Amino acid sequence: MSTPRFPHPQIRDRSSRSCSVRPKIEDMTDATKTAATTTSVIKTDVTTTGLVKTDVIKTADLKAAGVPRYVIDLRCRPGGPWQRILPGVLLLAAAPPTRAQQVRAALAYVGPEAVLTGVDALREQGFPHLPLPPSIHILQPASCRKTGRGELLLERTTRLPTPVRKDGLPLAPPLRAVLDAARQESHPHRRHAVLTSAIRSGYTPDALLAELDAGSQRGAAVPRTALRKLAHFRRAAFT
Repeated sequence: MSTPRFPHPQIRDRSSRSCSVRPKIEDMTDATKTAATTTSVIKTDVTTTGLVKTDVIKTADLKAAGVPRYVIDLRCRPGGPWQRILPGVLLLAAAPPTRAQQVRAALAYVGPEAVLTGVDALREQGFPHLPLPPSIHILQPASCRKTGRGELLLERTTRLPTPVRKDGLPLAPPLRAVLDAARQESHPHRRHAVLTSAIRSGYTPDALLAELDAGSQRGAAVPRTALRKLAHFRRAAFT
């Protein structure tokens, strides 16, 4: 399955003269000289001071660290070394973002109460072989008004789970993540893989059904039918 991509600025053809010719220092304006000098050490500074542990950072955090707005704008121009991958969130690299960078960008975009759920959360908690869906699924409080964009799926909920923390990521517990993934999955084979992986890991169909009934009913009908069939087969196997 292809890795989802958030919209990011188109990288300029590096064979063009505007990208291949470096301006002479005497031709630079004072502002450009300052930007060139400042930005040469920004990434090192924010990393070594602990401001970021990855290449994903909020624009507000860079400003708070003393990086001028014009420097950020300069480096995020097409063909520049940085890019905007979500509103207010930057990737300090020119290459397309990886899935891990997209996940961290999504969490930064939503805010401190965001919780990663679905297959991305499961792969961090012992289900590494599940195929990744196109969308990254983030839970947010019902009061939050952030909207999904690109292949970022945001779901407001009054049952925001207490997250499991792993490598700095707030993850929905496996039982919740399984049902969130199953509700959103439209492909029957991938949905079946999620549910059967959970059962093989020790979750009973009855426990999965109880969690499904307690949560959002949007998209719950198909996984409910699938779980009832799995429960029937399981009971038949032990009789």
